[in-house]
Amino acid sequence: MLLSELFAIKPIIANVTCRKGLLQYKPYTIEYKFPLHDCFCGIEIEVENIEDGFGVPVEVWASKQDNSLRNRGVEFISLPVAGNDLVQSLELFFRYLPPTAIFSQRTSIHVHVNALDLDVAAIKRFVLLYLLFEKMLYRFVGKDRDRNIFCVPIQDSYRVSKMLNDLETSLSIGGRVEHEQNRYAGLNLACLHTFGTFEFRQLGGTRDITKILSWINMLLSFKKWAIEYDSNTLINEVHDLNTTSDYHSFLYKIFGPVSNAFDLTHASKDIERGVYAVKYSQLEGRFMNELVVHRSNNSKGMQMLAGVEVCVE
Repeated sequence: MLLSELFAIKPIIANVTCRKGLLQYKPYTIEYKFPLHDCFCGIEIEVENIEDGFGVPVEVWASKQDNSLRNRGVEFISLPVAGNDLVQSLELFFRYLPPTAIFSQRTSIHVHVNALDLDVAAIKRFVLLYLLFEKMLYRFVGKDRDRNIFCVPIQDSYRVSKMLNDLETSLSIGGRVEHEQNRYAGLNLACLHTFGTFEFRQLGGTRDITKILSWINMLLSFKKWAIEYDSNTLINEVHDLNTTSDYHSFLYKIFGPVSNAFDLTHASKDIERGVYAVKYSQLEGRFMNELVVHRSNNSKGMQMLAGVEVCVE
């Protein structure tokens, strides 16, 4: 069952007003190809020092005051866009953003990736792939974002095995995931229920549109392979990752050309950490399942004994 059916959320479709608005502000100069050209994303950009009266085209971007920011901080929110519309929406935003606008350490750029067209197994594969490369993603965004309390790494804060088990069991019946209790995780899974999206909070505020596009490319790569893999094949491939050459080959397989945007200095160490996290979570999950079965069998045995009358002469 797809996530849209699980939580009765309508599938996302292209916004006609947004498309007309983008056409109105032609021409555009940036060309960029994503691994999935039809996956809708939503972008939230926090900026400080925004003068009264400033605005970007309302057909494409909404805005609201953000009390977590200072100095006239504003959050700009895109409509759901995909492919070329996404690229043009970003180009349009930065075309209008004044040079006096400030991206301080308090600002960030959140990206929502549509998950409504995925089933629970694909969602779990998406999260597994994210975990493998979580440390590399934080190195890419930089600015010590892994120490920011508003985008906490999953591996530093949660029992990965419990989270993955919840994805497979609780989510499939409309339940919640343990990890969702903290919406300020770098990968916020609470949005699966509210919007039908994965929310990525790691990227700090920046004017570097090339970096933003590379970031979105990386996130869409997870979805591409979450769709293309079956679960057993993915798990088996992860379990076979043991050497530096294995790690680098897997990196280039998942991310393709955008792999070159990563800092590869610590790639092997970073991927190894993710691989261990996934392998350990699988082992722990199997152990806990076997423990549950063992306890259940013991409980049945005790119940049977309780029903036996013991005669003593």
